[in-house]
Amino acid sequence: MTEYRVQRGEHNTQVQLQATAGARVQAQVGDTALDCTIAQLPDGRWAVTDTATGARHVFAALPEPGPAGGWLVVDGHRQHRFAVHDARADWLRGAAGGKSGGGGQIKASMPGRVVRIPVAVGDIVP
Repeated sequence: MTEYRVQRGEHNTQVQLQATAGARVQAQVGDTALDCTIAQLPDGRWAVTDTATGARHVFAALPEPGPAGGWLVVDGHRQHRFAVHDARADWLRGAAGGKSGGGGQIKASMPGRVVRIPVAVGDIVP
């Protein structure tokens, strides 16, 4: 599963994608679960089809240059700008003391205690 944080202006949405078979993808967009197929058309646009309803959405997604990156999505006569962040990279950046994600700390989900180390100094561990 791949997780993203999609930002449009001040609004952030969590997106989870899980590829199943072929072009089929299960997506969780905020609180909405979707089962869809994704295909790139010969003209470079993308077609997303909701497998439950058969509704088809065709759009062009163009990477935007610059340090912030992002995508320009053209849907008919409308244009939307999105910044897409890999949630794992955000978390790792925060865990390493960056500006977002884990807040500069890596914590175990439960306390632990080392009770023995079955090797000696100089041992080769496979």
